Amino acid sequence: MKTIEWVGWVAASLALAGTCGAAGGTVTDQAVSLTYGASHWSALPAANLTGVDATGDPVYQTGWWYRAEGDTREYPLPAPDVEDYSPTGRITATWNNLDGKNFRVSELTWVLDHEGPSGGFYSIVSVTNNNTTARSFTLFHFLDMDLAANSAGDSGYAQTPAFLEFSDSGLHALAYRAVYASQYQVGAHPALRDSLNDTAVTNLDGSGLPFGPGDATAAFQFGPHSLFPGSNTGLAGVSALFNPARRHVKGDRDGIGLPAVFGQTPDLSQRSYEPMRRHAGLGLTTSLPAPTATSSLAGTDDFDLDFDDEQV
Repeated sequence: MKTIEWVGWVAASLALAGTCGAAGGTVTDQAVSLTYGASHWSALPAANLTGVDATGDPVYQTGWWYRAEGDTREYPLPAPDVEDYSPTGRITATWNNLDGKNFRVSELTWVLDHEGPSGGFYSIVSVTNNNTTARSFTLFHFLDMDLAANSAGDSGYAQTPAFLEFSDSGLHALAYRAVYASQYQVGAHPALRDSLNDTAVTNLDGSGLPFGPGDATAAFQFGPHSLFPGSNTGLAGVSALFNPARRHVKGDRDGIGLPAVFGQTPDLSQRSYEPMRRHAGLGLTTSLPAPTATSSLAGTDDFDLDFDDEQV
């Protein structure tokens, strides 16, 4: 584990991100627990994930950075205005006016128990532009893993630009996937994280794979997206699944390792799906494109072998 660098970075975190973060908390799904540490909402987004690996906690840091139009660097999401750790296994965080830039931001994160032990988390971010004109907004998700409780033995390779896999000696695996990502990057700790915390603009470049073995970190970039005034847009989604039983699951539109429940109205005018835990839904129903006069929802599968489901 990387305990030494924590002390040296506290002062830098305060300078970069202002408040070092809210109190944090823990959510649980069966045997798996996800904890946001006291410094999670900062340039050092501490987190812990237990119950997915017999060796202990494979997550060291994970969190979100952003860059709004006019910014000359990236910023970590600061302490939220509202923060809730639900007994149903969901973290909710809301920023009503992110750093005074007239964007309302919300993060929803679920912990997932896949049994085995296996599991991880799924996180999505939505942004509302409350400015009077269109503004661009870019998101970054960062993950620092320590597979097999070892910070020096991780190897990584890409399945697709939105589906990265890592392992330690082939015994401890991570599937890190993105929804709507425009780019990824992999690098050794702490250089990739430091590039998000420095005073220059960063754009990920698809580099770093194959990686290792070494102390791996990875990130996805979402955007830049142009947001119209008043528009509420789900800009980004990621899943990090440890020791997954399968690389691909039919009906798994969000890469969480479990199928979704699909449905449509009796008049065929609307479609929807809800991602599922092993024992319950996530409580997140998403609309799908309405069927045409000559089509109906029949099912999903990975027809082009990119580890992502298409709908038919």
